[in-house]
Amino acid sequence: MTESKDTLNQRIKENLTPEQLQDLKDFYVERLVDNMSTKDLVAYVTDDMSDYVNKLSPVEFFEEGYNYWEDDFDEIVEDFKGGQSENDLDGAN
Repeated sequence: MTESKDTLNQRIKENLTPEQLQDLKDFYVERLVDNMSTKDLVAYVTDDMSDYVNKLSPVEFFEEGYNYWEDDFDEIVEDFKGGQSENDLDGAN
């Protein structure tokens, strides 16, 4: 491939409609996922979720965690704080 990426991008756009290109992308993803082992899928989702939560602010992460764990959230946070009986994360202290 000696052509520049811009030139190649233009040639692709001239030969495929946006819908065709999206369909091709969707088919690629479908086939890629279909051929992944369960172990590979778990690794991929774990990496993706780790990246996602690491980009959240602390408040956004706490909202996500609370929505997931609901009534158990405070107890889980307490466990990670070393089992302290006082939890000052809600601003009450």
